[in-house]
Amino acid sequence: MNNTGKIIIAAVAGAAAGVILGVLFSPGKGSDTRKNIADNLHDKFNKCKEKCSGLKEDIEQAIKETKKEFS
Repeated sequence: MNNTGKIIIAAVAGAAAGVILGVLFSPGKGSDTRKNIADNLHDKFNKCKEKCSGLKEDIEQAIKETKKEFS
């Protein structure tokens, strides 16, 4: 696995750990807490998806430029 993959996995794991710790220390009702968890995870997933999409586009562009240099 390359460094980028490791960084993404570490970021997702860190976000999940933050959500779990937030839940453990929150004084709210269970139903409110579950809704907040779902919302937070959904937001984190979407942000990660956007970053990965941007990374994919950057990699594709770099490959195209490299191909042009060697053609």
